[in-house]
Amino acid sequence: MILRGATCLTCDPAGRVVAADIRIAPDGKIDALLPRGASPATREESIDLSGRIVLPGLIQTHTHLCQTLFRGMAERLPLERWLAERIWPLEAAHDAETLRASARLGILELVAGGTTMILDMGTTRHIEAILEACDETAIRAITGTAIMDEGAGTPEPLWRDAGEALEETALLLRRRRERGLQTGICLAPRFIPTVSDRAWRELTELAARENLLIHTHACETRGEIAMTLDKTGSTPLAHLEAIGVTMDRVRAAHGVWISEEDRRVLRSSRCAIVHCPGSNAKLGSGTADIRRLLEEGVRVGIGCDGAACNNRLDIWEELRRAAAGFAQLHGPESVDPLALLRLATSAGADLLGLENRIGSIEAGKAADLVVLDPRLGAGLWSEGGDLPTRVLFGAGREHVEQVWIEGRLVAERGAVRDLPADRVYDEAQRAARKLMNRLEARWISPPN
Repeated sequence: MILRGATCLTCDPAGRVVAADIRIAPDGKIDALLPRGASPATREESIDLSGRIVLPGLIQTHTHLCQTLFRGMAERLPLERWLAERIWPLEAAHDAETLRASARLGILELVAGGTTMILDMGTTRHIEAILEACDETAIRAITGTAIMDEGAGTPEPLWRDAGEALEETALLLRRRRERGLQTGICLAPRFIPTVSDRAWRELTELAARENLLIHTHACETRGEIAMTLDKTGSTPLAHLEAIGVTMDRVRAAHGVWISEEDRRVLRSSRCAIVHCPGSNAKLGSGTADIRRLLEEGVRVGIGCDGAACNNRLDIWEELRRAAAGFAQLHGPESVDPLALLRLATSAGADLLGLENRIGSIEAGKAADLVVLDPRLGAGLWSEGGDLPTRVLFGAGREHVEQVWIEGRLVAERGAVRDLPADRVYDEAQRAARKLMNRLEARWISPPN
């Protein structure tokens, strides 16, 4: 297959922007970037992408597929009340059927908008439902059971013995590897206030034994910092280091309120922060100083978080919010469009240990690609200007004409081939009603 005539924003180490034909090998990898028209091909073997812009498939390193059904059900609350009064009761009401519907709805939105890879956090039970939803589509994903084994306010259905959850994870890993299934598994301790030190130590051992990432939340709000200080006498990342967590494996969402001690941990390890500016703003958590982290050599990714706190799983909006945060904290001259686009491409791949497979348009890497058509919306249309700047500030999911994963066309103009939209929406509606019926007796009306 040859994709002809596009302008490629490669996000490779040199940051090249090239006019090229992309030749895709039968194994789904990029065989070569060729001068336009340099390789003859029949009509059946090529697609004309003249006038289009091609980027690597976008990578989100913090999502909650389990929360997609909760969109609009957890509004106008700060994080601590948002969790205790809305999210935890809703997650506790999930069964495998509703969780699968939530995941499918989220995947539909993500892939249609150009996201090809996610690092996800499930709820405390029924992780197989999320794994199945990812397996049946082409999306690349790593997900894991949320661990919550202590903490005031945790609903009884969400509380779970950490040893039991980790034993289940180890069994799932073995079975999935034997079957060669693509969707990966991580360890997902929710955050320090709801996870015991014993659980952190046990999951660290499993992570080392099985080479797994540790996906958590840290330094999100002042309230979380206060709870962590009260519980441990330390701030989040410093405490994890002190109790022996392998920080190189930690991918911590948010990083808004980072103490100097936590900053030392970040600088001395390959622990990474995942920036979620939309969620941070909507919940009133604050503005993370991502530019400072990058200047200090800290690895940073980006994600939309969940539909209950964003409420759109639109990575293009998230990138613009990140740019706005840079400008607000450091002035407009601090905004580097290519560096910001890398958060969702090459830097995201690096956070997941997949930098040799995805994240840039280079020969030998998988053909995970997003094709943008400027004619699908005036916001991207321009005859001049720097291309990364145009894409960062102008591109939206309305411009996504095609999405390719491993050399396979998986979405076209909003239609995801493995997920018929009507079926997904009908299933989601039934599942949401089921959740609400379970919660009806104890639901608290949203504040006026």
